[in-house]
Amino acid sequence: MELGDRFEFPLGVLVANEAVELTDASPVFLRDFACAREDIVGLELSDLISPQDRRSTMQLDRALSQADVRRVDLVALLEVGDVARLSRLTMTRDGERWLAVVEPIDRDDNLVFELYNDRRRWSAAIKGSSDGVVFLDRRGTILDYNARFLDLLAFRSEHGVLVGEEALVGAVLHELLADRGLERLRARLAALDANSPLEPVTVGERTLEPRLQPLLLPGAGVAGYAVMFRDLTDRLRVEQEREQRLRDRLDHQDAVIAAQQRAIRELTAPLIPVSREITIVPFVGPVDGARLGEITGQLLAGITGSGTRVVVIDLTGVPGLDAAGAAGLVRLSAALRLLGVRVVLTGLGPAAAVALSETDALRGLDVRGSLQDAITARLR
Repeated sequence: MELGDRFEFPLGVLVANEAVELTDASPVFLRDFACAREDIVGLELSDLISPQDRRSTMQLDRALSQADVRRVDLVALLEVGDVARLSRLTMTRDGERWLAVVEPIDRDDNLVFELYNDRRRWSAAIKGSSDGVVFLDRRGTILDYNARFLDLLAFRSEHGVLVGEEALVGAVLHELLADRGLERLRARLAALDANSPLEPVTVGERTLEPRLQPLLLPGAGVAGYAVMFRDLTDRLRVEQEREQRLRDRLDHQDAVIAAQQRAIRELTAPLIPVSREITIVPFVGPVDGARLGEITGQLLAGITGSGTRVVVIDLTGVPGLDAAGAAGLVRLSAALRLLGVRVVLTGLGPAAAVALSETDALRGLDVRGSLQDAITARLR
């Protein structure tokens, strides 16, 4: 069939042989691209695709490399001489030749052009996304992806070489994840199971959160899938640093509280030597059995080896003394006496006097009415 002036088809048509070399062109094509047959006959069809549209060239080469391919449909920027037009190229196998219908779509009222622009806008948004995005067909085969996906997953060949974009399109995603310790993710992707969230995975030094989203078409059901990979590494590091700062702050607060408690314990019963042999121990604040246990250890450690012969325990600053506190005071006095230290009690209030009288321990204690009386009596 010759495509001479009698051919009245409203769109441009190209004829190519089995090697996809152009052998003829319809008058509509020649008019649309302001060229003559001699300008294109003998060229390969891919030669008409503008060097600026490398992706379409790759799509065409990939489609034609498949066995038994009968039809190819793509949008490409075709360029003949000085004329470049965005066109839909629909190729159909006709025996041992190819017929290619060329429809320029670079008009605002063209539906294909509107759809193409929509795709480009979404593509630009996805390409600039901080998430890695890959699109799969119904079988899980990779159709398209953004650069961030390639960066996050860093696919390598069996020789350890980074896989380029040419090797990804047409590959099965879950097969590419083999031998990377991602078996649970591989199983979910192999089953294309989007019924529940995917668990975060570790790839190299990164923590990624994958998400599988079916792509639905009205009346057709699932047309494919989008898989998004969000890098959680920085967020998790910030959270870990925040938690560490919180732990450090709590540890610091605990240390401050412990230091304050030590200071309070020291102030509760400080050792005040008034001579080589006499030490005054004024008790300050409430004193119960547990508190007296701590005081006893501190007092015995401070007295031992100091040469003290008399300890004056002043209870003036103690608001009250319960039975447990009285018993602890008796044990303290007994321990001091075993060390050869005489114990003098002063500043007893009514509540302390009653509590001590109930322990029947006053017989071994020297009790004075005031701190001055106790010191005067011991210095004579």
